Amino acid sequence: VPPASIPTAQPLAQEFTVVHRRENPRTSVEGCGLIVLPGGSVLAVVSVVPRGGIPKKGPTEINYVRSDDGGKTWTKISQLPFYSAVPFLHDGRLYTFLFSMGTRFRNDDMYLAASDDGGRTWTEPSKIFTGHFWTCQTNMVVRDQLLYWAIDDLRQPNHSRHRSPRAIAGDLSADLLDPASWRMSNFVPFPGMPDKLLRKDYDTDHLNIWNMPDHWLESNVVEVGGRLRLLATVKSQWQTLSNICGVCDLE
Repeated sequence: VPPASIPTAQPLAQEFTVVHRRENPRTSVEGCGLIVLPGGSVLAVVSVVPRGGIPKKGPTEINYVRSDDGGKTWTKISQLPFYSAVPFLHDGRLYTFLFSMGTRFRNDDMYLAASDDGGRTWTEPSKIFTGHFWTCQTNMVVRDQLLYWAIDDLRQPNHSRHRSPRAIAGDLSADLLDPASWRMSNFVPFPGMPDKLLRKDYDTDHLNIWNMPDHWLESNVVEVGGRLRLLATVKSQWQTLSNICGVCDLE
């Protein structure tokens, strides 16, 4: 116990305002995002999903919650029935990537919607890619009128269970809501973890709760020295090594 003359500091986490509170105890909040709108308002994107991430156990929802006073108070202004979402701005217009609730996998198709009133109303979501894709609030790069971003392919074309990163590019000089304005890269197969980075003498099978092989996760596109790179977390099923990053060139 510190002496009375020494003030005790309070954890910064105790100083907060509630942006959105889930109502159903069988759900959880996952992968939130924030974006500052042109007028200075802040828009929070809050995904509420069934616990355990299994869509068939219940509906999923994306809540758009807005603050016009610097984050002191928040008001829910709209909701979309998707699993996850990521916002971005282009030429003052607000867009949101949307990932539909999966049936066999965590997520399925990828959509894009736009809002001209700060997130209160949205255009009809346009499906830009069909498949099993997911990502979270990760970096984007804008260069030469193209927007680059990275997503996770949850099911490769060869039916491997390894997740793989893919890059997508959107033509900012065209209609972004038109699927023809977008293209997707090839996927890079996971090369495997080098034996020297593993400690297989540990019994870690009980830690591999998802029963998944080694894979990449949560990819980012960055620009370094004029080159585009794709960076991805490396997830090892042996759970004996952390802070490993996969690096790919993007052309």
